Amino acid sequence: MAALGSSTAAGSPFEALAEDAIRSLQAVLDHDGPDLDYQCLARATRDMVAWRDTLIESGRGGSRHAGGSGASAEGDGAGNSAALGMVNSVLSLLVGAEFPLIGVRWKGISEVRDLLTAMQKGA
Repeated sequence: MAALGSSTAAGSPFEALAEDAIRSLQAVLDHDGPDLDYQCLARATRDMVAWRDTLIESGRGGSRHAGGSGASAEGDGAGNSAALGMVNSVLSLLVGAEFPLIGVRWKGISEVRDLLTAMQKGA
């Protein structure tokens, strides 16, 4: 499984974005009641989009979190390319869980959280 980006050091922008997304997804899953907490799910989606956008920017040679221009503090684009593919896949799963045809796909939300946790650990 792809790591967060080419750097998984604690405190990296990718690490912080992953933690935000996982925390938001956990809040969705911890919500008591049959209805979906759309605010938390929307926040998780925004966190994933921010992570994706950071990977894209980093792959282009600049980083929003690394000062804005020049070489990225996160390393080469090759590692970020693999992470970008994984983040895009997870984002697709999340949107599918958020907008199902019928009902809430709790299992899908749980799987997304688990995938992000595995990515965060570099599994």
